[in-house]
Amino acid sequence: MDSADWEITAERLRGETPRFVGLTEAEATALAREIGATLRLGPVDGVFTMEYRPDRVTALTEHGRVVSAQVG
Repeated sequence: MDSADWEITAERLRGETPRFVGLTEAEATALAREIGATLRLGPVDGVFTMEYRPDRVTALTEHGRVVSAQVG
């Protein structure tokens, strides 16, 4: 993929991120698979590496539910 393809992918996934909020981890995993994204789940207070991946959704969880999601 070239940089233009990556940006198209990232923009498409940005439109999908609101769908993750409120889902369980299992539901978020299924949704990521459905939309063709790599998923990174972790707690709100977790530590993540800072590399940007336009094909990945990073979903933060609290009490087993996604509370926010973003591309990268």
